[in-house]
Amino acid sequence: MANGAEDSNIEREIASLERALRDAVKQADTVSAALDDLEGHRNELAGRLAIARRAAQDYEVRLEERREALTRALEAEAQARLQESVEARDEAANRAAETVTQLIDSFNGLNTARDELAEVVTETEAKLGRRVDVGAEPERLESEWARLVDFVRKRAKLDLEDELIEAAVSDPVGFKITKLPEHLQVIARQRRRDRMRLQGGAEPD
Repeated sequence: MANGAEDSNIEREIASLERALRDAVKQADTVSAALDDLEGHRNELAGRLAIARRAAQDYEVRLEERREALTRALEAEAQARLQESVEARDEAANRAAETVTQLIDSFNGLNTARDELAEVVTETEAKLGRRVDVGAEPERLESEWARLVDFVRKRAKLDLEDELIEAAVSDPVGFKITKLPEHLQVIARQRRRDRMRLQGGAEPD
């Protein structure tokens, strides 16, 4: 009887182990299938990731190219505007120079006309035996001449002040700035600060 009971127990144990084995195999197959699915999905995602990265790199290259193109375009536009401004300044300067030349020639012509008129007046008075009145010169000349003199005086003053400011700013210790009139000291100190800033130096107190 003991052997029969032992055999029965062994059979039950074998049956239990067989069920456990089947369950384990089934679970292993299920996990393996899931793993295969996961691996396939991973490979798919890896491929999509590689494509996305290549696209990002392409966009990055194109973006950099367009940024460089924009920079070049802005630089070209700035250079063009600068060149236009330089040409406009030079053209205005040439017109001013021509006007000054014409002005000098005009006054030389006026002086010649005055001398000729004086000679004619003298000859006429000698023939007539009396003084003659030729009238005054046009009033507009005097008013415009006054404007011109005032302009030249102010321009000469500005040029002189700028020379004084520049000499003071160029002084290594800045002592000459204190010798300037107060309104010029303000300009000189600001110019000195701007120059020091451009040169990368410390701003003076």
